[in-house]
Amino acid sequence: MDKPYFVIPIEENDEPLVDLGSYGFELGFNYYTSGFTTYKNALARKTVADKLVNAKNNLSTGYNFKIYDPWRSVETQQNMVDGFARKIRILHPEWNEDQVMTETYEFAAPVTGDPKRPPNHNTGGATDLTILDENRTELDMGGEFDETTERSFLSYYADKDDEVSRKIQANRMMLQKVMTDEGFAINKNEWWHFDYGNQRWAYLTGKEKAFYGGVDALELPKTE
Repeated sequence: MDKPYFVIPIEENDEPLVDLGSYGFELGFNYYTSGFTTYKNALARKTVADKLVNAKNNLSTGYNFKIYDPWRSVETQQNMVDGFARKIRILHPEWNEDQVMTETYEFAAPVTGDPKRPPNHNTGGATDLTILDENRTELDMGGEFDETTERSFLSYYADKDDEVSRKIQANRMMLQKVMTDEGFAINKNEWWHFDYGNQRWAYLTGKEKAFYGGVDALELPKTE
């Protein structure tokens, strides 16, 4: 399945990946825990890491980011796609396979095998994250990371007028603001996902080119 942003050309700038573990963020290693990968790492492009630090510094005193998932390999991406599809089949047993995969790709980029159309996370420019308060507790965002339901949509709580929904939406908007102020592009389907430098970012921000393409991380430490 194609995505509209795949039409954006990539002019790779060869910026290195760096370890976000050395930048003071909390790390989740969600895909390692989920069994989608045997590698326990949190990598992103250097400029992305610097921008995340700037965004964190604009949060309330004592608040921090918890990084769920930044760079990922194409193998991890495919494992994630397969995992999402399994969850959707359980949620919607009445759906045929075309319906299942259409819904899956609402929440995941396909693995095309084409270097001109890399998954966003494989570029090192996409980051999934949330906000921790001064007690290292995740703010209530009204849904789980990687939840494949409408609750993941950024505006899901926007038109709900109860006190809990208003607080959830305020938390989501806090995250959106500090990230977009640093030049990240939002994902309307996933409140936790932000892009910078890749095709999706270029497409959403009106840039002619992306400067992050797919990248392999060499000599990753494998956790048995």
